Amino acid sequence: GAFSIMPAKVVRGLQGEKTETRVIYEGAEKLLMVAIPVTYVKNVSPGEELVFEDVMPTKESGGRAVIGYAVALLSFRHIEQALQNIKKYVAIFLSIIAGVSMIMISFMVGIELSPINRLLVGIRHISKGNYANRVDVRRSDELGDLADAFNFMSSVIEKSSKELEDYSRE
Repeated sequence: GAFSIMPAKVVRGLQGEKTETRVIYEGAEKLLMVAIPVTYVKNVSPGEELVFEDVMPTKESGGRAVIGYAVALLSFRHIEQALQNIKKYVAIFLSIIAGVSMIMISFMVGIELSPINRLLVGIRHISKGNYANRVDVRRSDELGDLADAFNFMSSVIEKSSKELEDYSRE
């Protein structure tokens, strides 16, 4: 992009004390023009930076008239390239967030399903006649209550099974 001070009469159609933005064409290139009214520019020596004072007329500036406009021209090509870069970074960021979220959800689901899997293993042991098997689920929620009930049921079945065996031996 380019930046320059242009006299008020050179920038056609600009007037007044408001900043304006326009789309203009220079050859085949589409440009965004930003024009800021300037009422005073400090005299500078070659090589010094321009210093704007009283960019807009105010009571303190004695209501000076606009002497020109600070004009910045930005190529849409650069703007579009910057937008593409932003889109790319947003997509990468969202992909990372989605990946981390999926890992966290998998971990949390694994934690929640672990007691259920232990109960299923315990049920398989009971179904094979291993009544001494207990499940180790230490939780203070419904799954913990279910594990406690399962372990109680296993102990009752184990006791009943031993009593039957002892009775049948007699």
